[in-house]
Amino acid sequence: MKKTFINILLYVASFSAIAGPFGLNKGMTLEEVKKYGAFVSGDSPFIYSTKTLSGGHPDFEIYSIILTPQQGLCKISAGGKDVNTSSFGDELKNKHRDLVAALSNKYGSPGNNFDFLRSGSIWKDSQDWMMALLKKERTLASYWSAPERANLPDSLLSIALETAALSGSKGYVRLSYEFDNLDACMAHLKEKTNSNL
Repeated sequence: MKKTFINILLYVASFSAIAGPFGLNKGMTLEEVKKYGAFVSGDSPFIYSTKTLSGGHPDFEIYSIILTPQQGLCKISAGGKDVNTSSFGDELKNKHRDLVAALSNKYGSPGNNFDFLRSGSIWKDSQDWMMALLKKERTLASYWSAPERANLPDSLLSIALETAALSGSKGYVRLSYEFDNLDACMAHLKEKTNSNL
């Protein structure tokens, strides 16, 4: 009986270790995340990125994380592959819609969906959709956040899926996961950034 209980605990522990977004979990150390991808540091402290991730997704080509020595992993971001599209943005809209469906299947429907053009924009015609996105006058984004989204795991604070334009005919999606230790991470990051002032 005792042996069976221990086996169950080991199974649950091994399952939870791979249950997070892209196989990563809140609080992981840099040494732990490097087992999943060749993360390297960038210009900002505590921000690391990689182009390959063992638990990655084929729609994304770069992954970045925020990770501090005190809090461990607190945020994961993924940049999507370029999507070639018409000026109407149909292909990019379809990519966003497909990813919303996939995320909703796991986490429930998003609490907020935004698809709007800023008031006063000159890029208001349907064939101007990509240009409005490029000029940051159009928004297409979906958000999941606690506590409204009951399907989010306890440690996951929010998920954001956003679209961005590189030109009038090319765009991509950004996906980010924030854990509930993000505020502590950001405070430490700000302290580190400002330490040389």
